[in-house]
Amino acid sequence: MDLDGQCLSFATSSGQEVQVDGQKIDVLVDAKGGIILEGNKFVWSNTEKSYAGKRLKIEARNLGLVRM
Repeated sequence: MDLDGQCLSFATSSGQEVQVDGQKIDVLVDAKGGIILEGNKFVWSNTEKSYAGKRLKIEARNLGLVRM
């Protein structure tokens, strides 16, 4: 995630929350493995063209299943 030239990286799982620029962002995975990021001011998906705001450049990918 690029925020006005500041690059941030997260490795997380669906249902988790990350904090970016003072905003809580929910990380979700849809039934087909697509990634959805939902904040108070935007919704973003890697499978649909969605609004992420002018300040954010987002790149996300599903890392697949991890055995525990």
